[in-house]
Amino acid sequence: MFRSDTYDQARNGIVRGNTIYNITSSRNPSYGLPLPNNSNAAGGIYVDGGKDHIIDQNKVYRNDIGIEIASEHAGRSTRNITVRDNLIYANRLTGIAMGG
Repeated sequence: MFRSDTYDQARNGIVRGNTIYNITSSRNPSYGLPLPNNSNAAGGIYVDGGKDHIIDQNKVYRNDIGIEIASEHAGRSTRNITVRDNLIYANRLTGIAMGG
């Protein structure tokens, strides 16, 4: 099977003009019930290891995290993500989380 690091990630995405609300990992059976330390952490918009994305003109509210930009894979990173002109409010943990 052919594998190329150039193509092995989401790239050149646009998330625009959406209303995203009430996203939570609370009561998700794959995490177990209840979640330890009330550690719900679902992102309304979540980029994991992507590159060259634009996230704009969205309304994001009442989620665990509004917009999350991260990478859960060792040796990979999320890069060149533009977040602009979004209305982000009333999210439980934070509006924008970045890491990885």
